[in-house]
Amino acid sequence: MFPGETPVSGTRSRGYKFNGIFGSVTVTALLFLLALAFAWFKWYVAGAVAFALIAAAELVFCSDLSVPAFPLLLLSVIVLPCYDSFDTFVRFAWVIPVFLVAFFYNLIVFREKMKIGRTFFGLVAVMVALMVGGTGFIAREDLLSPMSLFYVLSLGLGMVLFYLFIKSRFSRFNIYGIFGRIAPAMYLVGILCCVVILLYTVRDNPIDPVFPDRIFYNLHHAEFRASNNLSTVLMLAMPFPVWYALKQHPVHILTCFIFYFAIITAGSRAGVMLGAIELFLCFLSWLRYCGPISKKIGTFFGPILILLGLITTHWFLTSYPDFGVVNDGEFRVSAIEIAIREFREHPIFGIGLRNHALDEIYQPKKGALCWFHMYFPQIFASMGLFGFFSYLLQLFLRGTLIFKRKRGPVRSTLGLSYIGLFLMSQLNPGEFCPFPYALMAVAIFVMLEQLEETERLARLLAPEWGENA
Repeated sequence: MFPGETPVSGTRSRGYKFNGIFGSVTVTALLFLLALAFAWFKWYVAGAVAFALIAAAELVFCSDLSVPAFPLLLLSVIVLPCYDSFDTFVRFAWVIPVFLVAFFYNLIVFREKMKIGRTFFGLVAVMVALMVGGTGFIAREDLLSPMSLFYVLSLGLGMVLFYLFIKSRFSRFNIYGIFGRIAPAMYLVGILCCVVILLYTVRDNPIDPVFPDRIFYNLHHAEFRASNNLSTVLMLAMPFPVWYALKQHPVHILTCFIFYFAIITAGSRAGVMLGAIELFLCFLSWLRYCGPISKKIGTFFGPILILLGLITTHWFLTSYPDFGVVNDGEFRVSAIEIAIREFREHPIFGIGLRNHALDEIYQPKKGALCWFHMYFPQIFASMGLFGFFSYLLQLFLRGTLIFKRKRGPVRSTLGLSYIGLFLMSQLNPGEFCPFPYALMAVAIFVMLEQLEETERLARLLAPEWGENA
C-alpha cells in the first residue's frame, strides 16, 4: 500500500494491491520495451490497440489512475507517425467500448467522494464558452455534425467530468506518490519520442542527406508530419529530467538538451523557437534548486551553452534563410487575417468550432476540424469575447497554482510542463486536442491542487509535528 492510502477490504483492497504490481519497475520497463518494438517495426496501429487494451486491464485491477496513465501516454506517442489515418483507426473502433466498460467499472468499484478545487470553475467557464460559441451564426447542420459534437463535448463537458473523476481519486493518495509514478512515465515517453524521431531521421527519411544536412533536413523541408506533435510531447516531458537531476544525479539535466536536440531534428519550427524558451526555464529551475557544487558547475557552463546556442542559431539562420516561425504567404498569416475578420463580424460568441471560415485556404484531414493552429486566434474567432474571458479565467486560476513565491521542485516541474504545452499551443492546435493534451493539462492542475492541499496541511501540522509534517 502506498503512502496516503486508506486501508480497505474486499475488491477495493485487491485493487490497491494491484497498484504495486502493474506500477512496478519491471512492468514499466516491459511496457517501454514493447513501445520501442512497435516503433522499430512500424506497428503503430497494433501498438495503439495493445496499449489501449493494457490500459483497460489496468483500469479494472488498479485504483491508482497514474498506473494506466503510462500505457495511455505510450499510446499517444506511438500513433503520432500515423498522419491522416482516420480510415485505418476507425476499423478498430471496437476498442473504445471495451475501454469505456473498464473505465466505468473503475469509476464504480473504486468510487470516491466528489471534490472540486479552484481550476474546476475555469473548466466550467470554458465548457459554457464552447457550447455557446457560434450562437446566432453557426448553421444547425454544422452545430450538430459528429465532429462538432465530439470536440465541443470532449473539450467542455468531457474535461469537467474528467476533472471530477481524477480529483476524487487523487485525493486518496499522497501527491508525492502520484508524482513518483508520473515523473518516470513522462521521462520515458520523452525518450520514446526521441527514438521515433531518430528512426525517421536515420532510417525512414526519403532522401539520404549527409551530416549536418540530415539533422536539419526536416526543418528545411517540413516533410515529417509528426514533428509538431512529437515536439509538443517532448516539451511536456522536458521538465521531468530536471526533477531527476535534483533528486538523483545532475547528469539528468543533459536529457533536457537531448530532448531539445530531438525537437530540432524533428523539424518543428514552433518547437525550435518555443522549446528554446522552455529549455532555458528548465535550466534556471535546476540552478535554483540544485546543490552548491552543481550550482557552481551550472553557473560556469550556463553562459557557455547560451553562447554556443546563439552561434548555432546564427549559423542556422544564415544557412537556411527561408526558415521562419511564420513566413509571408503561408497558412498562419492568412488564418490570422481571417480570425480578425470573423471576430469583427461576430465579436460576442464568434463563429463556433465547426465553421467554414478557413475553407478557402485549408482543408482538414478526415476526423478533424479546421483549426487556426493558434491559441488566441482560435478562441477569438470561434468563441468571441465570451470565449476569451472564459479562457482568461481558466489561465488565471491555473496561474495561481504555478506562480507561487515558494514553489519547490515538484511544483516547478509540473508548472513548466504545462508552460511547454501552452507555448506550443500558440502555433499548433495543442490544448484543443482532447487526447492527450487537454487531458494532460487537466491532470497537471489536479496534481498541483493536491500539492497545494498537502502543503497547507503540512503548515497546519508543523507546530506539533515539526519536520515530520
